[in-house]
Amino acid sequence: DAVGISPEGQRVKCLNNLGILLKNQYLITGALGDLENTIRVQRQAVSAISKDHPDVVVYLSNLSGLLRTRFQRTQATTDLEEAHQIAQQVIDICLKDHLNRATYLNTLGVLFGDLFAKKGAIADLEEAVQIAQEAVEATGKDHPQLAARLTNLGDRLGDKFTTTGTTADLERAIACHQSALRHSPSSTMTRIVAGRAVLKWCAAVSD
Repeated sequence: DAVGISPEGQRVKCLNNLGILLKNQYLITGALGDLENTIRVQRQAVSAISKDHPDVVVYLSNLSGLLRTRFQRTQATTDLEEAHQIAQQVIDICLKDHLNRATYLNTLGVLFGDLFAKKGAIADLEEAVQIAQEAVEATGKDHPQLAARLTNLGDRLGDKFTTTGTTADLERAIACHQSALRHSPSSTMTRIVAGRAVLKWCAAVSD
């Protein structure tokens, strides 16, 4: 009710704050109903915010992330497709020098990977590789998320090798994971995951 009676200038802020509270509640309860309430409020926030507002990409990205979370719970293709569509919209309106552009590119690449895993279309996998590469290139060399983005790129290249059998993709996958493993500014856990991937794909070479 508080959201409904808020002055127009405060409506978006109120919706955003409510969405944060509902998301935190979902993280605690894990209840699908709480996630659906969060998505409902986030949709309202996206509808309320001006399309030329500097934070519109943040609101859209949050909605895309919530829809992907619901897809992971329910495997509903419509959620995955909408999450992907919104993530693409974020990139289309995001300036080249936007502070979070690399993050948004990485998200879009992950969603293309999800689409490939769900539908098996090689075109989606090709896009996943291309966009993951752009995300890595847009990330600073000392950025703490670089290893995670290199790992995502390596995973997609590994998928491509598994699908097409192209050795060059396998070699690139190993190189990405090795770079992630050596990236000291990134988290230890991310680097451990990368190290395991190196072992996995090196075993594929020996096979």
